[in-house]
Amino acid sequence: KMGVRLEAFTVSAIRTALELQQEMGFSMVLVGATQAHRLAEELAAADVPVILSAGRMGNPDFPSETLLSRWSTLKEAGVKVALASGRSGADLLLAGGQLISAGANQTDVWHALTTIPAQILGIDQKFGSIGNGQSGSMILFEGSSPFDLSAPFRAHKPR
Repeated sequence: KMGVRLEAFTVSAIRTALELQQEMGFSMVLVGATQAHRLAEELAAADVPVILSAGRMGNPDFPSETLLSRWSTLKEAGVKVALASGRSGADLLLAGGQLISAGANQTDVWHALTTIPAQILGIDQKFGSIGNGQSGSMILFEGSSPFDLSAPFRAHKPR
């Protein structure tokens, strides 16, 4: 009954994963998924969320395939898209800032960092958003935006 998290990057590997999912009947989340945007419609139809790695901003083999273009294609097809850290948590803010500066909606980026990962993990009843009965840590940012990496911040973790 547990979902399968599968790391797949190429169209071929993702298509094989989709075929296996259909044959075996399990739920799946794609991690990494550098070329997932090329199968966006199929992923949306199969209700497969994608976790894009912030450590893989672009594809060196296809320089026009930026994080924003891949993100936008998946979002427009109706795929749930989350962002995962690459090498460090700072990669998340860097990727979020790059998406926003390139034209992504700031609310959508926040959801990709908070609400959607909680949904994918099945813990969204308790984590991933701010509200009554929710739990989590808060980070206070100074400056014009939390995506401004030059701004100082302070963390607060509830007791």
